[in-house]
Amino acid sequence: MTDLDAVVLARLCGSGSVQRGQGYAQRDRVLDIVPSGDRRRLHGTVEGSRAKPYAAWAELRDHPGRPGHSTWTSSCTCPVGADCKHVVALILQAQVRDAEERAESGALDDSGGHWWRGMPPAHRAHWREALGAVAADDVPDRVALQLSVAQPSRGHAEWGTSIVLTPLVEGARGWIRTGISWTGLDPGALYGTVKADIDPLQEQALQEITRAVRARRTGSAYAAVERVTLGEVGPAAVRLLRDVEASGVALIDASGRPVQVAEESGRFELHLGREESERGPEVVMRARLALPDVLEGLDTDPIGLPAVGLHATTDEGLVIVGLDPPLTRVEESLLRESALRVPMEDWPSFVIEQLPALRRRVHVVLDPELETDASAHPRLLVEVTPHPGHLTEVALGWRYDVAGQHVDIHPVARELPMSSGGASRRARHAQRWSPRDPAAHAAERLRDPEAEALVVGRLDAVLRPVLAGGLPPGTDWTQAHRVVLPPALTIALADALPALRDDPDVVVEQSSVLPEYVEARSAPVVSLGLDEVGGDDNEAGRGVGSDAPGSSRTGRTSTSAGGQGVRSTDWFDLDVSVTVDEQDVPLRELIVALATGQEVLVLPSGTWLRLDDERLIALAAILREAADLQDGPDGPLRVNALHAGLWDELVELGVVERQSSRWQQTVDALLGLASGDRPVPEGLQATLRPYQLDGYQWLSLLWEARLGGILADDMGLGKTLQTLAMALRAKEQGDLADPLLIVAPTSVVGTWASEAARFTPGLRVTTVTSTLRKSGATLETVMGDADVVVTSYALVRLDEDAYLSRRWGGLVLDEAQFVKNHQAKTYQVVRRLDAGMKLAITGTPLENSLMDLWSLLSVAAPGLYPRPVDFRDTYVKPIEAGEGAELLATLRRRIRPLMMRRTKEQVARELPPKQEQVVTVPLHPRHRTIYDRHLQRERQRLLGLLDEDFSKHRIAILRALTAMRQLALHPALVDDAHAGVGESAKIDLLVEHLHELAAEGHRALVFSQFTGYLRLVRERLEREGIAHSYLDGRTRNRAERIEEFRTGTQPAFLISLKAGGFGLTLTEADYVYVLDPWWNPAAEAQAIDRTHRIGQDKHVNVYRLVSEDTIEDKVVALQQRKRELFAQVVDDGDAMSGAVTADDIRGLLD
Repeated sequence: MTDLDAVVLARLCGSGSVQRGQGYAQRDRVLDIVPSGDRRRLHGTVEGSRAKPYAAWAELRDHPGRPGHSTWTSSCTCPVGADCKHVVALILQAQVRDAEERAESGALDDSGGHWWRGMPPAHRAHWREALGAVAADDVPDRVALQLSVAQPSRGHAEWGTSIVLTPLVEGARGWIRTGISWTGLDPGALYGTVKADIDPLQEQALQEITRAVRARRTGSAYAAVERVTLGEVGPAAVRLLRDVEASGVALIDASGRPVQVAEESGRFELHLGREESERGPEVVMRARLALPDVLEGLDTDPIGLPAVGLHATTDEGLVIVGLDPPLTRVEESLLRESALRVPMEDWPSFVIEQLPALRRRVHVVLDPELETDASAHPRLLVEVTPHPGHLTEVALGWRYDVAGQHVDIHPVARELPMSSGGASRRARHAQRWSPRDPAAHAAERLRDPEAEALVVGRLDAVLRPVLAGGLPPGTDWTQAHRVVLPPALTIALADALPALRDDPDVVVEQSSVLPEYVEARSAPVVSLGLDEVGGDDNEAGRGVGSDAPGSSRTGRTSTSAGGQGVRSTDWFDLDVSVTVDEQDVPLRELIVALATGQEVLVLPSGTWLRLDDERLIALAAILREAADLQDGPDGPLRVNALHAGLWDELVELGVVERQSSRWQQTVDALLGLASGDRPVPEGLQATLRPYQLDGYQWLSLLWEARLGGILADDMGLGKTLQTLAMALRAKEQGDLADPLLIVAPTSVVGTWASEAARFTPGLRVTTVTSTLRKSGATLETVMGDADVVVTSYALVRLDEDAYLSRRWGGLVLDEAQFVKNHQAKTYQVVRRLDAGMKLAITGTPLENSLMDLWSLLSVAAPGLYPRPVDFRDTYVKPIEAGEGAELLATLRRRIRPLMMRRTKEQVARELPPKQEQVVTVPLHPRHRTIYDRHLQRERQRLLGLLDEDFSKHRIAILRALTAMRQLALHPALVDDAHAGVGESAKIDLLVEHLHELAAEGHRALVFSQFTGYLRLVRERLEREGIAHSYLDGRTRNRAERIEEFRTGTQPAFLISLKAGGFGLTLTEADYVYVLDPWWNPAAEAQAIDRTHRIGQDKHVNVYRLVSEDTIEDKVVALQQRKRELFAQVVDDGDAMSGAVTADDIRGLLD
């Protein structure tokens, strides 16, 4: 304290206080100085402006929590209260006197080392003067501090007793309160003084109590301290009592008896000992207070809450004992507990997690029998738990020995890296520490990272290959807590366990013994069998729904004229077995193992085989597919002829031990393993090309077996002819007891009739072109004795009851993509039709999605893939997501026996250089009404002109004929008022074809004489999203348009007659559409030759679209009679040559 210089004092008390304090020291205003024994605290009195001197003190102590730092505290009874000039004067004067003492020789006077040694000499001349003050009557009043035990107020018994402190002075009759109070003593109070004449040092000691109380109170800083209890003083309560007593203040109780403040303090202790209980050995922890002997045998009460000391009342008075340190709330709660019990299995956790902290905070007394040592030698813990299915759970961690027991820490790695997506602290904590061992978290501080790293590095080559395969990608084995190993890795673990058990740095704990695993020596052998299901079992085994062809409600099971083949209603039990090393391999386990990506399959004996055999992988896939076809999961596997493709793949994988002869006969034919022996019908008026003959043989086989199928030949390859040949053969063989129903788009109903009349005149064909309600007839009446009934999809839908009410020998769906939506009404009707076999004909069995194909298969072969959801999940989703190349190949193999498709490229050598076809297109009803009304009006007018003078009215007549031709295309070409009449039927058909061509990679030239019609086509293609190029006579950048098509991929090139009829080479296209028949066939051929010329490497197909029952029909007929009709009309030079006669014109109007 005496080492403080003016600079330091200025920082502590302010430069003003230092300056004024220096003046006080120089004027000897310091009356007395009392230093503490360590010279770190000074007490004294200093003369001030009042008559009564001020008591001041200052203290400089080492900071308890910050070595090298000190804490400064000062106080004064002056109005400033602290860090004032009086405090500075006290310190400066102490420094002066200390320097004087050091300057002396060091000999002590008679005062020895007592406090009065530091008092300044009075330098009085006579002994009377020196002793006068002692003898004088003007001495300070005696002061006492009364400690009264107060009981708690009503309703607050839990608060316990309190000790009320009351300052007193000695009066004539004893101790009184007059002249002294806490308010007067409180230096922070704005009013109140101590009127009694008390010693300044005593006043200062009492003021310290008020300061302690004020520091702990909340509320207004100006509120005076009026009532004080010892508990309110806080942790320093007992120490301040000792200071008060040391200053000369008497401590008395309520009866005036002296209060004893013990020099020794009590302390809190925890006693831990081992005891036996019903639950087993336990460590019992009891909290106690170690108290001085003065309280022995006495009932005590706490001082304060939490307690800073204890008090007891004896016959001699009140006894006060301090607690060093004061109790905390936790310690008080422990004292209230009778005992805390720690099971011995938790003792290591306690030693690591709790004991060190307890020893730092309280005095712990341990039973000598309790072990508290902890080993820092790590051993790798490998816990092995086998599970059914040869799965093995492996838990990894470190084992440390603590307090005579084991502490296991998981995982092996010290830190778990944060994942890329982030992880919560709680989640990471849950992964790092074993839930069954809470000591592991505290044991982290015991770990030896270097020793652990050495063990990990030495065992990495052994454990990484075993464990890595059971972890998520990118996870190191040292970061795993628990790993479930598949069978392959279980086998690897079994091989590694002996070496791990022998390693001194490894502890292996195994809940049960692993089997002895032995790898199979021989390759697996697959055996197949196929047995007929007889009688009722056969019918019950269909499992494909009552809509399957030949269902039981038809009653048609007799064999056809073709022989004793398998029908779609005939089911067979499929028997598949796999053996290895003369042991049976469970098929269910094999399929599950392969489906879940297992590398090996373990047999019950412990023999295991690798599952990377391609034959086993393929076998499992086929068996899963076969199982999906069954109604229930527990029944036998059954197949019918629809699944010939599946059987074919099975045969490639194994040995056929047995199979039904009927099955072999039909399935071999479906698979193309047996040559066809069905001659062409005698009544067929056509020569079938080789590929058409193959198609006829295949269709006939389907008819005989009553199996459905899909004929998906490219456009123009004669699907109609092949189908008619099949029907004719059925009739000639006597196998057409019920008529064949052909459902086609309205536009081609007439085509079927004309083709049948041309190629199969022996077939009686009836077309149904209107609803039965409109015709007023029944279906039976309309059919008569027809062998073939041709109608449209719309009519079948509208008259569904009539078509569903009877049996059909077969059903042919032309342009079967019309029923691709399996939720549409038309689809539902055709699927429910009762027919011996169902054939779908389409050049595009798949347009938008694989579900289009399923829709056709569900009609033609409903037992192949009976459930759309399964088909979507198994094939559609993975294939359309680009992940199903193998699945697509499988699907093709499955449907190959039931679908025939040949493209023009495949049969190119059998096709003529150019194939042409006239397609008649019915007008839409509103279009028909407008056309017929206009025709009747114009017909009468034109006939009148012809009767008058043909040559005179030639221009008017030809203009009217041109208008009729335009009207046959679209009414809006003649009158804008008809713009909203709807789409043109030709444009509808063209769009349908272009979608199909685009899907197959073909390109087409589209010609029309009328640019207005081409613009309508262009607008429709833009709405449909079909890319195209356009060229007419007004196109300025002609060369760019041509090059755009030649180098692009647009499916269509729209060209007008005058713009593209000559001078172009467009061999990039292989289809040509003529939207309106031209008067001059030569000009038409010339336009077609834009693509069919040298350089063309694809066969060209030409379609002439003709509006049915319009002037276009007449134009086509006229082309056959007079090839040069109206040639001069379009020839500018001879427009009036007269080559067209009036009779020709009349023929157009008939």
